[in-house]
Amino acid sequence: MARLEKDSLGEIEVPENVLYGAFTTRASRNFKNKRYQGKARIYQIDRAHQKSAAIANMKLGVLDKKTGMAIVTGC
Repeated sequence: MARLEKDSLGEIEVPENVLYGAFTTRASRNFKNKRYQGKARIYQIDRAHQKSAAIANMKLGVLDKKTGMAIVTGC
């Protein structure tokens, strides 16, 4: 199954079970060489930073709970 995503380059089918969108789908199709694909560890660290920032900003009252929990869940 796939969903239709639209960006500045047009429409593209994105797998239904992924959290990324049109840009990442295009990049993964254009750069099949594994050497150029993102490193899983870098993404893991980035998610940890985003999650920590969301939690801190919720505690400070800068970020509303609904949005903050969406970020935490996504991470």
